This record gives sequence, C-alpha cells and structure tokens, in this order.
Amino acid sequence: MAKEAAQVFTAIFEAACHQELRRLPELFCGFIRKPHRGRRPIRRLRATSWAAAAPFAFLGACLGMDLCHETDSIRFLDPIMPDFLDFVDLSHLSLRDSRVDLKFHRHGPDVTLNC
Repeated sequence: MAKEAAQVFTAIFEAACHQELRRLPELFCGFIRKPHRGRRPIRRLRATSWAAAAPFAFLGACLGMDLCHETDSIRFLDPIMPDFLDFVDLSHLSLRDSRVDLKFHRHGPDVTLNC
C-alpha cells in the first residue's frame, strides 16, 4: 500500500505546485493526465483550498506508520518516500505519555530512520 500511496502523493504534490500558494484544492477530478506542454491543472472555479490534512495522511501511509495503543509503540512497516522528498523530520511525535523526534532520509529506494 505504501507504494501506491507514494504514487498518489507525488501526483498530488505535482498538482499542488501549480496551485495558488501551493494550496491543495478540495477536489481533483479524473481527467487523463497528459504530457505537460505548458498545460496546468484546471482550477474549479468554486473550489476552496482546505485540504490541509491530506499531505500528512499520505506521508503516514508512505512511511507505513502504525500506532499501537495496546503496547504504546509506534512502528514503521516497510517505509518508502516519494522521489520529491529527500528527508522528513517528525518532531514531538507522541503516543500517550511518550514523545520522540524522528528523521527519515531517502537513499534511492531505501529509507533510513534516525531517532
């Protein structure tokens, strides 16, 4: 699932690069993607830009983040990172009374984690 999440995350990131202030729109529709040739995604006239949580959900899916409340543990199952991300710092990640700072680095298809 992380591989598919990374593909969608990359496409969303690329579309956001063409939006005003890089804000994600509330809606993307399903037109076939064509080579760039100077064309940009078409903005829906009445769409608002409030999809602020989406990048965090995609990041969690790409990293395979699993919060286990029964054992108070945070696991990362087969993490991958999209090509547009070289590193990610997660500061003050918390689960109940525990907190941790994590640094993920992409090395080609591999991801390393430092605490």
